[in-house]
Amino acid sequence: MFHTTHFIFYTLLLFFPFLLNAQYIPYNTLPENQEELKEDYIERLKKDLELLEKTSYKEELKDFYKARTQRIIDKIKNEHLIFDPKINDYFNSILSHLIEKNPKFEHKELKLFVTRYAWPNASCLGEGTLLLNLGLIRHLENESQVAFVIAHEMAHYYLDHVNQGVRDYYEELYSKETQKELKKISKSEFNQFERTAQLMKKMVYDDRKHSREHEAEADALGYEIIKNSKYDPSEIISLLSILDEIDGEKYSMPLPVGNIFNAENYPFRKRWLMEEQTMMGGVSKEEEGDWNSDSLRTHPDCQKRIELLSDKIKPNESKIKDEKFLSFAEAADKEIILFEREFRMYGKALFHTLQLLQNNPDNVFLHTIVGQCFNALYMSQKNHELSKFVEKPSKRHDGEYNKILLMVQNLRLREMALVGYHYLKEKEQFHKNENFLYQLILLSKKAKQEDLDILKKNYKKLFPEGKYKEQINKV
Repeated sequence: MFHTTHFIFYTLLLFFPFLLNAQYIPYNTLPENQEELKEDYIERLKKDLELLEKTSYKEELKDFYKARTQRIIDKIKNEHLIFDPKINDYFNSILSHLIEKNPKFEHKELKLFVTRYAWPNASCLGEGTLLLNLGLIRHLENESQVAFVIAHEMAHYYLDHVNQGVRDYYEELYSKETQKELKKISKSEFNQFERTAQLMKKMVYDDRKHSREHEAEADALGYEIIKNSKYDPSEIISLLSILDEIDGEKYSMPLPVGNIFNAENYPFRKRWLMEEQTMMGGVSKEEEGDWNSDSLRTHPDCQKRIELLSDKIKPNESKIKDEKFLSFAEAADKEIILFEREFRMYGKALFHTLQLLQNNPDNVFLHTIVGQCFNALYMSQKNHELSKFVEKPSKRHDGEYNKILLMVQNLRLREMALVGYHYLKEKEQFHKNENFLYQLILLSKKAKQEDLDILKKNYKKLFPEGKYKEQINKV
């Protein structure tokens, strides 16, 4: 591996109609052959279960295999994966090439899916499914880097790391030593919880140690896979260097929140960025816990991974420019925002949208999402649900992201509507865009009732048969 309660009707009304009609067309997430895919996974499960008949801990492994298959089916059903020829054909062509050049994989049943997930990761699920997150794609630079990510996950599958990890877990759990210790704890009069926690920690740390060893093995085999292909092995070093810093934000420029939301008729208030005394004072025990974070890392330090491969690979100082791949990376930036918005990560969606706007100030699609976010934030706060959808500021977060979180936490209900309303109102160049104007009307209803009739008349004049015609009549 490389590092919903129900939707409110109001939220659906805000979000989905404009997605299909904005200047950016999102990737399709509905497979044409959903039932066929489901049946494929069920048949694969049956074959895998038959192979477990002579293994230890058969029932436990059967439960794991069944749950894994169900999770994959749920990902397909809940539209967590992308099913769009524009992106699927491209990434699957990389997988096909790697298989073609590495005959040992010819008869392996591998499936590659691009997920909508925002976190930078790729994974092998263990039964032949490889997942590549958009959150990782957006950080990469070229096709050779992607090829190594895929090759690395292919190696995990070939070496059976996932299934072996599960088997190792049950081996240790049911070992004589562990069972003896559990019995001793159950008979003790005091500190049962603490002693059980310590035992579990030991098991987790041991598991993480094995996982780090697996990563080194997958790197080594992944390199061999790439070496046999058309891709540039030197990009493996470039990729690992990116992964070494991937926990940070892709765009690191300062976010001038005070200027962004400083409208002529509704100026920015310093109070919106004031911190509570203890809010940013440090990471609490609740956040960090008393576990050794390094022992919990499943991946070796990337510099160590580079060292292990440096004897085989010579770094290439010249950067590969890959315009075709970069078009997917740029699209991933927008897709991440849509994923966050759809799954009600409102703080993240607003932050990432404002980041993209720093380099794309004339993008009406992005400005419209800002309006959408404020409409959703207002409704969340009104329903006393803001804490469900917006994180609290923390030392763990990027400093610029904390600014947005602070402002959102400090805004009163009416201020939330007014900030969003004046943000859109001042951008008159976009008032003839139907999606933008609709968000402005919704915010006007909450913030500036006196402007509502004028805005509705403008909409009906510009879009007499507009897609929001019925909704506008109800506002």
